[in-house]
Amino acid sequence: MGKFGNAFQRFRRKLPNMDFANHKHGECSNFDNGTCIAAPRIINLTNLHPKGPACPHFKARNRSELREKG
Repeated sequence: MGKFGNAFQRFRRKLPNMDFANHKHGECSNFDNGTCIAAPRIINLTNLHPKGPACPHFKARNRSELREKG
């Protein structure tokens, strides 16, 4: 693979996965009281609905966190 191919692969690795597409904000461990903790302050993801589609910062909660929330 040439220089262009290697550069393209490095670029593709940095793009977010689409794993978050089938999840909701409420299922994310970065979601706290209507805000996305992982989002940069410039983007300002506030007043998010817990049942709305998840953002690219989605990180699944572990099972112990889900039991505590009920």
